[in-house]
Amino acid sequence: MKIENGDLVITFDSEIGVLYYTRTGQLLSTTPEHANIISKVFNDYLKGCLSDRDSSKFEEYLQRSFFSRPLRKEISQLGLDCTNKLLRFEIMIANKCNLDCKYCYAHSGEYAQKPMILQPDKAKEYINKLIRDRYIEIDNVMFFGGEPTIQPNTLESICDTFAELVNTGDLKYLPRFTMVSNGTLITHSMAVLFKKYNINVTISIDGPKEINDELRVDKNGYGTYDRIAYGIKNMKTIGIEPKMLEATYTKLHEKGGYTKDGIRDYLENTFGVQAIIANCVINGYNDDLVYNDSLCEHISDKNMFFCEHNSLMDKIEESKFLIGLT
Repeated sequence: MKIENGDLVITFDSEIGVLYYTRTGQLLSTTPEHANIISKVFNDYLKGCLSDRDSSKFEEYLQRSFFSRPLRKEISQLGLDCTNKLLRFEIMIANKCNLDCKYCYAHSGEYAQKPMILQPDKAKEYINKLIRDRYIEIDNVMFFGGEPTIQPNTLESICDTFAELVNTGDLKYLPRFTMVSNGTLITHSMAVLFKKYNINVTISIDGPKEINDELRVDKNGYGTYDRIAYGIKNMKTIGIEPKMLEATYTKLHEKGGYTKDGIRDYLENTFGVQAIIANCVINGYNDDLVYNDSLCEHISDKNMFFCEHNSLMDKIEESKFLIGLT
């Protein structure tokens, strides 16, 4: 059984590992350590770094261990095959990003994988296959990456597809669309799309220009503050604004004399949008920037904010499908 790039999506956190086989929609869970090892071997397999013998052994192992029987939980045990409603449906637009933030744990959005972008036609195909005759209600659709705005045509295609499903009666109502974006690619046309489909956008910005541009830089090392501010302006020009702003608080902030309250007040006073502050946490990438105290202390209970460090199991048990890339 030859495994192609995009057939297997592997993710894990400190509590659980999850494997999603895109050909069959099979979702399995294991330990994070196990998932980490499989991910590393799978990367070598895709790169052709394994011998023919080892490649065959790896294929047999996947067939025997994952696709013949469940490890701990299968999709049926999660209840996704016996419900017609999903609380959240996550779609990875691209595992690449136009930035190279100094604390990014995702290796510029690539997660140590080959950079790929979900194309509009494939996104429409996947959504129709997963939803038609299976789900009639989906509360939330979350776009993520990488940077989701890096492929605006795919974003539009996905929103249009959900609208078509509502028009044909396959869905009862249009989901609530959300995303977290770096804000640097929000053109006028992108803002118009946000307004058309009421997409709730959280924009990442780490404070005033001098500190943001030390941390949130592009591939050439240039700061991004002015581009983020321009993206927010494009949204406000047509009568919308970000749902909230999110800053990652680091040791660099502390050394520069910036407090969390000061960063939050600056962002809210400058852009007129509610801001939240999350600590830079240990992730094995530039851990000298880590700042330790209570994580996400400024999150309001009234706001829907999905902290990237939440337990992956919590997400799964909220009835979620994730669309990978091909």
